[in-house]
Amino acid sequence: MNRLDNFVSENDRQKTLFEEMSERLDKEHGDEPRESLSEIINRAVQSDQEKKQELARQKGLLNEMNKRLDEQVRYESEGASLIKTSKVVRNERASDR
Repeated sequence: MNRLDNFVSENDRQKTLFEEMSERLDKEHGDEPRESLSEIINRAVQSDQEKKQELARQKGLLNEMNKRLDEQVRYESEGASLIKTSKVVRNERASDR
């Protein structure tokens, strides 16, 4: 019987602690609704998805910038090649004179 009494008294003690903590929370936070664990998890998952979408958007922008830079480098190298060719042609014409 002693073990049962101990169990009951421990249960009563924990119940009292729980009630005191609940009252303290009510005083500190008033009538603010408390979030459930699933709400917290859902919010974290949504935040993670938003971050992934933002990273995907930024990756797309970087890919587009890289394409434009590659085009610019190609045009500049083609332009440099044309300039070099025109100089060679001018030098050849000058030497022919």
